[in-house]
Amino acid sequence: LEVALFSDEAWDRYHAMLDKGSLCIERLRQASFRKSIGRQAANDIDHARGTHGQRFGFSAEVGTDALFANVAKQRAHFWYVVVADCMLEEYDARKHPPLTYKMDFRNGGSHLPADESGLPIVHLVAMLVLAGGAFVGYDAARASFQEVGQVHLIVLLLAAATVLAFGSISAEWLHLAVYTLNGRGLRWRHSFLPMDFYSDVLSSMCEMVMLFTL
Repeated sequence: LEVALFSDEAWDRYHAMLDKGSLCIERLRQASFRKSIGRQAANDIDHARGTHGQRFGFSAEVGTDALFANVAKQRAHFWYVVVADCMLEEYDARKHPPLTYKMDFRNGGSHLPADESGLPIVHLVAMLVLAGGAFVGYDAARASFQEVGQVHLIVLLLAAATVLAFGSISAEWLHLAVYTLNGRGLRWRHSFLPMDFYSDVLSSMCEMVMLFTL
């Protein structure tokens, strides 16, 4: 069992050979990166008698070794991954049990891609800035109310916009924090508490308040 990584150019060559008719091993030679996980799988399979043909599972990690580090520097708009067992072409595998697998792609130990790796910190800083600004604004509004007995409508609208913006950023920060851990985050299809959706709603409400204020 092998994991093969294809750049967009290598993927085009893979499909060209597939259309013309080729062997599995010939197509995998077009890969930008290949790594066998069969040996790891063999170590994790229970070899007890009576397990043949039954369901079993194993886990294998494809690390970023030196070869992959060189591949990662190549230009590519997209990367494609294929999990293949070319030995199935060597014998009649029509009665072979189905192979199901799940793959997790990580940026180091995080599920966040490299272009989003700094977003949780940015959101946290924005939350602190908004909290500090809200404290200063509240102190100024309270002093104004004590002096003249009222607060201007613009100040109230700005306070509402600040609260909505803080809620939006906080919800998105929670979504990103969970996404970093499990690669799913807090979305409708993965959680009963879709903070990603709430973040968009609060952001839209904040923009509406700001447009009304202007």
